[in-house]
Amino acid sequence: MLRVIPSGTILPILSGPLRGTSWIVGAGTNGCWIGTYERDKQQVFTDAATAGATVFDVGANVGFYTLLAARCVGKDGFVHCFEPFPENLRTLRQHLELNPCQNVTVHEAAVSDRSGTYRFASGDCPETGKLDEHGDVEVQVIQIDEETSSGRIPYPDVVKIDVEGAESKVLLGARETLLSRQPILLVAIHGSSMLREVQAIIKDFRYEVEVESSKAPGMYEIYARPQKHRPSTMSPLTTDVQRR
Repeated sequence: MLRVIPSGTILPILSGPLRGTSWIVGAGTNGCWIGTYERDKQQVFTDAATAGATVFDVGANVGFYTLLAARCVGKDGFVHCFEPFPENLRTLRQHLELNPCQNVTVHEAAVSDRSGTYRFASGDCPETGKLDEHGDVEVQVIQIDEETSSGRIPYPDVVKIDVEGAESKVLLGARETLLSRQPILLVAIHGSSMLREVQAIIKDFRYEVEVESSKAPGMYEIYARPQKHRPSTMSPLTTDVQRR
């Protein structure tokens, strides 16, 4: 039945924290407008992105978590979303026009461990684009430490990262920001080797790290708080992941 709804139709999200928000059908999975998309992660995200917080959405894609962050932090908070791919940016801006958000700034750039330009591969669908030296598009790249230390963007309270395999570079490029400000981190991980690499980096930055296995093979979600905070309610790292 869901396939009958034409792509491009604008519908209200039916359930979850973004219920009532306007969404473009076909921008992501149908779970986005139904409200079931990454439901557990949505809950963790809303618990972290409290009123008045500054949130970085690194790898904003078409704006699902950008919209969620904007609603959570309210008029006294700020959302800075980072997305380099032109097609995604167009849809992201459409979502922001449909749901006017005065607290969102869009940065047309990827995030890595250095600034400059790099090639970007669009992938098989909007969600799978990534930095790739053989990519079909050249995009702007920024480093978080350069942006925060210069005052171009404020320091974050929450950082969500979903960048299809470049997670470690994003974190290394934000080393001073993370060490000095200790924002809450939510990181999507692609592959067990990247999981080990990212865990080591985050722990070195004095964080407590928890890992959830995703339903998709080789996919994980990291939730990290500064060591002085109490652990979250997410389940601990599974034995299977520990073996890896």
